[in-house]
Amino acid sequence: MQSVIFDWAGLAAIAALLARRRLSWRSAFGLEPRGFFRHLGLGLLFYLATMPFFWFYGAIYQLGLKRLGLDPTLQEVALAITAVESLGVRIYLITLAVVIAPVFEELLFRGILLPAAARQYGVGWGVILTSLAFAAIHLHLMSFAPLFLMAVAFALAYLYSESILVPVVMHGVFNAVNLGLLTMLRDAL
Repeated sequence: MQSVIFDWAGLAAIAALLARRRLSWRSAFGLEPRGFFRHLGLGLLFYLATMPFFWFYGAIYQLGLKRLGLDPTLQEVALAITAVESLGVRIYLITLAVVIAPVFEELLFRGILLPAAARQYGVGWGVILTSLAFAAIHLHLMSFAPLFLMAVAFALAYLYSESILVPVVMHGVFNAVNLGLLTMLRDAL
């Protein structure tokens, strides 16, 4: 139900906003058909370049949480997706996590909020503020710092490429890899 309310309704709201302002997806978010494969490749490349930093700082964050007496846990939504037995529901949830949520979240955070925050506070503060908001909406303290770092990487990739497709690909691959690892871990136990 959360996906219907948050992701699908959010995508519908963005589409309505674009229609009301008479903007195309192309002009609003840098979606150029001829640059599609280049942006896909950049998304994969930026994802791979980000991972060593993510793993390093994520490990430090997890160690810090343990030193504070907090036991790191996984996000409930990730556990729920990997625990679903129904194949149809599992396919829907994986599609939601790997395609729908990345598209909506990147359109919202990098495509709409980042440019607005950058105009208001400057690019650096815009990246920081929208990345903090992105990490906060996931409502999981144990993932806050790693999600913040990923959001910064998504924002920098968007600013560099000027195409929303690049952070969408990064986000989708990030979610797919994490779900795959969780599924393998669950199956191994």
